[in-house]
Amino acid sequence: MDKLERVKIHMSKFESGSPIDEILEDYAENSVLEVQGNRFEGRDSIANFFTKTLEAFGHQKFENIEYKEADDGAVEVSWQAGPVKGGDKFYFNESGMFIRQKAYIGNRPEDF
Repeated sequence: MDKLERVKIHMSKFESGSPIDEILEDYAENSVLEVQGNRFEGRDSIANFFTKTLEAFGHQKFENIEYKEADDGAVEVSWQAGPVKGGDKFYFNESGMFIRQKAYIGNRPEDF
């Protein structure tokens, strides 16, 4: 599976209400998730973040999704969920799994 396809499938897991364990299959064991200045290291920490986020907001329907393959090999996604805009940038290890994910809510930061 290529990088772009992996990210598209990953995004669809959130929309379809897939279990957290299934969502985490895309992440390497030592992955890092960075969200709004917070850093979550490892699958367990990422799982905890996703669990709390889904408990608070539920599964969201993404709209206006745009995918872009970046020059550094990452895949960047911008999206909207209701009135909320945001985006993610996924970095990959040699096996094609997520090794790092950066995310933002609101306007895309200039240094993203």
